[in-house]
Amino acid sequence: MKLKVVTLNVAEFLPSNEADATTWTQQRSLNHFAHHIVHDADVVCVQEWPKSPSIGLDKKVWMVSDFVPSHCGLCAVMLRRSTFKDMDTVGSEGKHSVPCATVLATTHCGLVLLVSSVHNTPFGTEEASRLRNLTIIVDNIIKPFGLPSIIAGDFNMRAAEDPSATMLLRLKDSFEEAGSPKEKKFTFNTKINRYHENSRRYNARYDRIYFSNVKGGCTRMSIIPGSFDLVAHTKITDGESGNKFFLSDHFGLTQSFALETITKHNTTKTNSDHKLLKHREKSPLSSSLSPSSSPLNTPTTKPTSSFVIKDQSKKSKRPSSPIGPSSITTTKKDKKMDVITIIDSDEEDD
Repeated sequence: MKLKVVTLNVAEFLPSNEADATTWTQQRSLNHFAHHIVHDADVVCVQEWPKSPSIGLDKKVWMVSDFVPSHCGLCAVMLRRSTFKDMDTVGSEGKHSVPCATVLATTHCGLVLLVSSVHNTPFGTEEASRLRNLTIIVDNIIKPFGLPSIIAGDFNMRAAEDPSATMLLRLKDSFEEAGSPKEKKFTFNTKINRYHENSRRYNARYDRIYFSNVKGGCTRMSIIPGSFDLVAHTKITDGESGNKFFLSDHFGLTQSFALETITKHNTTKTNSDHKLLKHREKSPLSSSLSPSSSPLNTPTTKPTSSFVIKDQSKKSKRPSSPIGPSSITTTKKDKKMDVITIIDSDEEDD
């Protein structure tokens, strides 16, 4: 089977400096995200999700992980119900103080993998902190399960830090696996994206999609990378004001994966099998492993991919009250919207 993964730092859906706040609101940013960025995704990793109690997801379409706080906003994993039957949050028992949300994701055909959404420490001087966090995520949360994994998000890593992930932690980088295409390199480019009015002009590859296949153990599936691309890297045209602007200060990434089963003749349970079983037995979310026993997994008809929030007419200030996911009603797509393509710079990181 195939999966489409999307990761994006959504900048709390606050309107860009280049947007007209009288016509383009947080509401419309959220709708654009739903209808144009993740409308065909199976797995969505978000960072800087708003802490506002007025924001939620349509639970008829998505299963949502615990929301985990980072230095700015929240990070979470979202799984499309038509692709996945179970979601089990892991690594949130208080043992690991790292900015990531991780889930055990089970497809309708019974394949299981781990998915993490990461929002790592910013600033060039925090290389040691980023390596510490990523090491904890891989060694303490991911590896004990012995399952294929996808780790995506805003890593805030600089080019010099690449070997720490690909060589030290033995993760595969989707960008590198795709041949390191220059036109898809930069996910942060203030030379063309003036989301923040007074930001310095530079570009960097802060956002990544890593994946890992486990050799031996209980692995009965392999993750094979397919097409790789940028998302949210084109300007939106506001049909009411005529303004053109980007959805976020980051560009996102999308990666398709093929999940291939591996035939094994040895049916003896391994340590990883027992780790998975033990976690599910003690997890407070273990009841969610049965679709019929959890309200999150109640089958519904005519799903929609809309996200909505309360109407706002001015630019929002970053709210501060933490929340979990909440259900809300859905709205129709925005009218009068088109996009124009922006070709990214081909320069190196600052």
